[in-house]
This record gives sequence, structure tokens and C-alpha cells, in this order.
Amino acid sequence: MADDVKDIAIYTGSEWTSLSELTAGVVDVNLPIESVDGTVVVDGASSVFTVSTGGETAIHANQYQTVGIGTTASRSTVLHAKGTPNRDLSTGVLSDLSATVSKGDAFGYFQQFTVDDAATVIGEFKSYFSKGLYGAGSVTNYIGYQCEPIASGADNVTAFRSRVNVSSTGGTNYAFYSEGSALSYFNGGIKTISVLGLSDNDASVTLGNQATLKKGDGSEYVPTDSASIATKKIVDDKIWVGTTAAYNQISPKLAGTLYCLTD
Repeated sequence: MADDVKDIAIYTGSEWTSLSELTAGVVDVNLPIESVDGTVVVDGASSVFTVSTGGETAIHANQYQTVGIGTTASRSTVLHAKGTPNRDLSTGVLSDLSATVSKGDAFGYFQQFTVDDAATVIGEFKSYFSKGLYGAGSVTNYIGYQCEPIASGADNVTAFRSRVNVSSTGGTNYAFYSEGSALSYFNGGIKTISVLGLSDNDASVTLGNQATLKKGDGSEYVPTDSASIATKKIVDDKIWVGTTAAYNQISPKLAGTLYCLTD
């Protein structure tokens, strides 16, 4: 009798379908498709594809080539992942990659955004935006970005690297911009060319084999506050050194100048 079986028909829930046609890949399957227990549903309508589990949207994709995970995909966001309340969720997005890199550079995260229309004006483009922590509960330490030391294999480690240069078009560029009023904490030292105040007229300190102090516009720094730092030039200008004969020729003698006689 087994030799007489030419095909097997499978009931899909709405109709009987030939197994041979299924395996040949020539059967058009109409959505939705449900698992036996009804907990997983694959559906599609009006250029939208959805996968639901437990009655909730797990994956939602549309004709704009955008995807939503745990939520409905929007037209303006390529990938939108949204956590479900009352779930034990400790990680929003986890990238755990294991690959062999033979040469060149490797990227754990690579982002490139292209605007095709030259007339488009974007107010602010944020390559990475951390909005904060919302909802009930509390957090002991909120950290926007953290770089851990790698275990081994790297000759040089840079936690954050900026390649932003001074603007050549008259704009204002910053390699690092801290807008809040909180202090900055560095447990290690700081290596820099110069330190400037916030105002254009504030003093600046240039570091090299000598530490030089100038006004923000590059002109001579003249201390006026009693607690200000005096430069070598200021000190030299206030101290006169010479013979008694030379001293007697000085007229008028300046108040606030220290005259030192060498004879």
C-alpha cells in the first residue's frame, strides 16, 4: 500500500495543501500563519509584515524599509526597539560579536547618515543621543558612556578620540563640549597645548618648555587683581638693579618699583 502513495496533503487550517508542492516551493501561503498553540502569529497587510508573540508585536516591518522591535515601525526611524513594561530587561541592545578579522580596521558600531537633498537643512544632527532614564524607580549611578579596559591584545587604548579641527569657514568647532555646570573629574593627568577661559578676553596659559600667560586675544597679560599671578615681565619691570650713580640719575623714581643697588 505504501507504494501506492503518490503525495501527502497537509491541512493548513483553511485548506489542504500538497506536501510535494510545499517542498518544491511553489505554494502561495496566505497570511496570517499561526503556531499550533496560537502564541506566534506571522501576518501581513498593506505592505506591512508583523510577527507577534503572546499577543504582542515582536517585529514590525513596512514598505519604507524600517523595522520596529516591540513596537510599530515608523517611517522616519530605520530601527526602533521598545521594551515591554513589567519585563526583566537589563540591556536595551546587546551586540555580542565573534568574528575573525584578517586585516584592516574593525568596527563594533559604524554609523553613516546621508542627506541627498542639498536644500535640506538639519538643525542638529546627533550621531549618538542618550536621552536619560525615565519611569519609576531610582538609579545609583547614571553613566552616559563607559569604556572598559580590554583584557589583552591592544598596544594602545584610546577611550575617546576626536579628529575635529578648527573651523575653516568661520564656524566654531569643539573637540569636546560640556554644556552643563557640573565639574569635570580626571583621576589621571591632562596633556594639552593651552588652557583658555570661556570669554574671548579671558587669560590663556600656553604650555611647552615654558608656561606663558597671555590675554585671550594674544596680547600681554597684565594682572590687576591682588590675587592674580604675576609674569616674569611684570616682576622684572618692578625691580630695578644698578649702581648708586645710575640710581641717582633716575628721575622721577617710580612708586611701586624696587630699586636694588649693586655697590
